[in-house]
Amino acid sequence: MSSPFFDTIPGNTTTTSSVVGGIDQGNVGFVNFVGDSDFYRMTLRPGQTYTFEAQGIGLSDPTLTLRNSAGGFVAFDDDSGPGLNSLITFTAPTTLPASGSTFFLDVRGFGNSTGSYRVRGYTPGDQASTAATSASIATEQSPTGFIGVAGDHDWFRTTLSAGTTYIFTETRSGANPLGDPFLRLRDAAGTQLAFDDDSGGALNSRLTFTPGSTGTYFLDAGSFIDSSTGDYTLGMTEVDDIADNTGTNRNITISGVPSAIGFGSGRINSAADQDFHRVFLRAGELYQFQANNAGGATGLADPTLSLRNSAGGQVAFNDDTNGLNSQIQFRPIFSGNYFLDVGGFGGNVGNYSVVAREVPANTGTYSSLGVSPFNGGSNMLTGDLQSNGDQDYHRLTLTGGRTYRFDLRGSASGGGTLADPFLELRNAGNAIVAQDDDSGAGFDSRLTFTVGGAGAQTFFANARAFANAGSGTYRLSATTIA
Repeated sequence: MSSPFFDTIPGNTTTTSSVVGGIDQGNVGFVNFVGDSDFYRMTLRPGQTYTFEAQGIGLSDPTLTLRNSAGGFVAFDDDSGPGLNSLITFTAPTTLPASGSTFFLDVRGFGNSTGSYRVRGYTPGDQASTAATSASIATEQSPTGFIGVAGDHDWFRTTLSAGTTYIFTETRSGANPLGDPFLRLRDAAGTQLAFDDDSGGALNSRLTFTPGSTGTYFLDAGSFIDSSTGDYTLGMTEVDDIADNTGTNRNITISGVPSAIGFGSGRINSAADQDFHRVFLRAGELYQFQANNAGGATGLADPTLSLRNSAGGQVAFNDDTNGLNSQIQFRPIFSGNYFLDVGGFGGNVGNYSVVAREVPANTGTYSSLGVSPFNGGSNMLTGDLQSNGDQDYHRLTLTGGRTYRFDLRGSASGGGTLADPFLELRNAGNAIVAQDDDSGAGFDSRLTFTVGGAGAQTFFANARAFANAGSGTYRLSATTIA
């Protein structure tokens, strides 16, 4: 059988051809005549396990020999792969130099067979270099990998959001660091969009990219000119694009319709990060603001929330009203721009959502108060009565047969500035079932109530001033006591 091209791969250690690594890659060669031999050079690391394959294309029965740096025999296989293909699994000796040693793959045809073939090498657990990869990466994750054979590429799937700037890194790491990382970014179809070689310093790769559309992308980790092997670590972070001052470009809009709601979202990227969201408030209206964990593995576990005035001065703060989420109620005296300042408690990072809504002063309220268990907890919310006659309703879920204590604290206990709080507990029909004026410290209110019936029931805690005469801030809490 004649060859379609001249034999260009030597059958000895002078070869310059090298194995392309990867479970879905490989070199295509040709056994031109009976007895033809093709050598492929590669560097193997001490203690690392490799798999080598010779797959027939036109060649009906390929054979595969692994040879050492001098060309000496190490291992041989004929038909251990699918069909008549060859497969060798080999663990390099631990006595090899840390930088690795040269080996060769020798491809031939069994008997009188000639024709084309594919030869490749890869390591166990090697990632595919196609969209079929099972590996993935997300913000603040740092997966590791290994380029076992020169030319190997590992693809990692990720989801990027339009308009958000990301920084991707491929860093030399591990006991046998990759010689010269080279990082590519590809779209969902596998088309290369960006690449970097040495922007991370010390031969590491660092790539910055802002996608124009939200969707699936792939990080392609490899080495420069596919020449080196070794360990690497990938990194993915988001560049903070929400300012931590009144010059922010983020706005939350609440329409003039009663009970209107506005939404925002963002990410706290570091322990020191803060995100400002601008919101216009109308004097005399009651508003509720929430900062919530966006959920999932990348959610902000413990968001904090500050409300700031037009100059950036803090006018209210909350942490942990609803579980670890934050909630503020506020009635502005002056109309104008305010700012919702979201942070992460204790250095937490992650994604969050922020909500701003108008709150009706009745059972249609959006405000909710968590109930602390009798074995501990400190669920509490803050509020502000802006004028005489102002009242704040807060929704509660209580359980029949249990006894609860409610505390409305003002200036007497340092819970706020309201001089004489007055607390009402109302049922789902808005009827008063319990009330108190001064059973707490000083003029603070405290009432104890046992819920009748069984199961979960809706109630409302109505915070106001005694005789509806007075204004100021307060703190309200509910605790299970029996």
